[in-house]
Amino acid sequence: MAADDMRPAKTTSAHGGRRPRAGRPPKAEGEHTGHRARVAVSSRHPVHVRLAMVTGIQLRRGNGQAALRAACAEGKGRFELRLVCVKVIGSELHFLVEAKDRDALTHGMQGLAVRIARAVNKALGRTGKLFVARYQACSLRTAEQTRAAVELVASEGHVVAPPANRRLRAAWPHA
Repeated sequence: MAADDMRPAKTTSAHGGRRPRAGRPPKAEGEHTGHRARVAVSSRHPVHVRLAMVTGIQLRRGNGQAALRAACAEGKGRFELRLVCVKVIGSELHFLVEAKDRDALTHGMQGLAVRIARAVNKALGRTGKLFVARYQACSLRTAEQTRAAVELVASEGHVVAPPANRRLRAAWPHA
């Protein structure tokens, strides 16, 4: 008996494969918006980054603040991302950073977010998600934008490293 004779005969099945009207329904015309592209980053322009945290996390004092500062100090110069200043405003973390390009910003912020989440969760004796979404970034292209961001973040914020960017240095209050 040949091996082909032992196989069961092929039948059409209702499971798997391509079928009419299977899968997700197509979107109507004009309904598809897609993802927004990340901000364009240049080494000439500083970037204001915001990370939203879950509610109920206290990072303005105590163990949470110490863990945040330690994590920022450890990750301040990784992946060609230079962390200049960090400030906690409500349930958000605001950063002033200098990045070489978009990839440096993306990888640097991913690594920094992981480092902060692990340190804060360990210090506060909790587990789970710390940040509710990915970061939001704004490239500071004008002197006015830079001054406004510096006023927001650097006033009463934790300065991690002095700024290297010329525009950021000009607006810096701690000089």
